[in-house]
Amino acid sequence: MPEGDGGEVMVLMVSPYPARDAQDEGNTLTPVLISGSSFTGGLLYSASTKKDGLITIGDLQSTILAFLGVDKPAAITGQPLVARPSELTRPSDSVAQAGNQLYLLNSRIAKINISRSPVLKSFVIAQIIVLILALLLIVFGVQKTRLFLFLRWLMAFVASVPLGLLVQPLTARFELSEILLFTILFAALITLIAFWSNKQGKNGEPIGIIALLTAFAILIDTLSGSNLMSNSVLGYSPVGGARYYGIGNEYMGVLLGSSVIGISVYLQRFGTSRKNMIAAGTLLVLWAYAVSVPWHGSNLGGSLSLVTAYLVTVIGLVSEKRSKKRLRTWLVAIAAAVVVAIVLSLADLARQTEAQSHIGRFASQIRQGGPTSIFPVIVRKLEMNLSLIGYTIWSKALLTFIVVMGVLFCRPKGMLARAAANRPVIFNGIWASFAGSVTAFAVNDSGIVAAATALLFPVALITDLLLNQQYEDDSATCE
Repeated sequence: MPEGDGGEVMVLMVSPYPARDAQDEGNTLTPVLISGSSFTGGLLYSASTKKDGLITIGDLQSTILAFLGVDKPAAITGQPLVARPSELTRPSDSVAQAGNQLYLLNSRIAKINISRSPVLKSFVIAQIIVLILALLLIVFGVQKTRLFLFLRWLMAFVASVPLGLLVQPLTARFELSEILLFTILFAALITLIAFWSNKQGKNGEPIGIIALLTAFAILIDTLSGSNLMSNSVLGYSPVGGARYYGIGNEYMGVLLGSSVIGISVYLQRFGTSRKNMIAAGTLLVLWAYAVSVPWHGSNLGGSLSLVTAYLVTVIGLVSEKRSKKRLRTWLVAIAAAVVVAIVLSLADLARQTEAQSHIGRFASQIRQGGPTSIFPVIVRKLEMNLSLIGYTIWSKALLTFIVVMGVLFCRPKGMLARAAANRPVIFNGIWASFAGSVTAFAVNDSGIVAAATALLFPVALITDLLLNQQYEDDSATCE
């Protein structure tokens, strides 16, 4: 029961640990009640989460220190809490409304949390199975036309799943069976539309269509407050405490891969005329803006990754000697991405403290603690990535992508080189996606997750192109 300088009293009732039964149900968030001082009713609000009714432990520390008039150490990242009072006239109605809001919020978070693991495991396992089957057909030259077509459809279906998981919260149904059923039906519908709109798809048009649809959907959601991805099983979880707003690493990676691949397929199909290049460049800038700025995506690592991938894409398109200058291009892109990150940090730092995102607060921490305060952050990122290797299903997906690409570079001999020579714009985008994926792995807390989701579309596209090439070779042989 802290007491302020003026004799005011603030009472805090905190339940730090959930009950065992609640943990089994995915209900791991616990209640906090504050009374006294300026807390006269309504829901607690924190600039750390930017969501009514959702706070962090660090926010409690900051609130107590602020109440006692003690300066907050740089190590405490939480923000002082405020009350968001209800506009209802009767206090009893306000309490009932706040309680109902918290119940609905907690219930939704718990359902999503308990459904997240089985859905994502199923998704990743499906990716692995489809990729391995496709790899076997390509490497061993299996002459099965129907099987080629079936696997191309399956590849497109898998690529449609992130879009299905993004729009699924619109149904307001969060039981496991409901999420799975909707996502399967939606992904199947998108796959049908993609192949129906371009039946031959010799240049990966079905994957390209799905990629653009996904990238545009993520853009719209990010600019409108990230309400869909924050309630998606492929989005970030407040239970984990890594992120509460903006775009998470999962969908940041999906956006990186889908936007670059979608644009590359479009330019390969319709040409790199001045008009098309301006349109593509405008879209890339818009996607980078949405992810980077603190008031929308607020993802510093995502900003570095997207800017790197996008600059590699653009420089590769305007350069005639792509392969010889690829390393130099990647280095220039990374340097430019670092400059963008510094500008974003300074811009966010200039805003009021309560309006800052974690980007500005990180810059403020460096300003207070000096350059050496960067090292604990680097260590934390490395520790997070190392720990993720052991338990996240995304490490298996990333390993599968790497193995598939490694094999396809060697076998069948010359097939990948032939595909790249016939589709230089597409493969420029694929290399750019790889550059962005490597950057995402290096600069993000959950870099494994971001790197894996960033590779979904480029690897799916390469596999689709080679399956189609194998199918054409098979058809030519039969003739």
